[in-house]
Amino acid sequence: MRIHRIYAVILRFMYLFRRSYDRISDAFYWPTIDLMLWGLTSVYFRSYMPDASK
Repeated sequence: MRIHRIYAVILRFMYLFRRSYDRISDAFYWPTIDLMLWGLTSVYFRSYMPDASK
């Protein structure tokens, strides 16, 4: 893949982010919430497994 095509895609997303705060929220807020939710869930299940190594 050529570098100018990658740059064009990144530039397109930057222009879209600048116009809409909802897109920024969708790009950063929800993935962060998902990581925290699944991280806490895995810690919970790991603590109740009988053979879990700590």
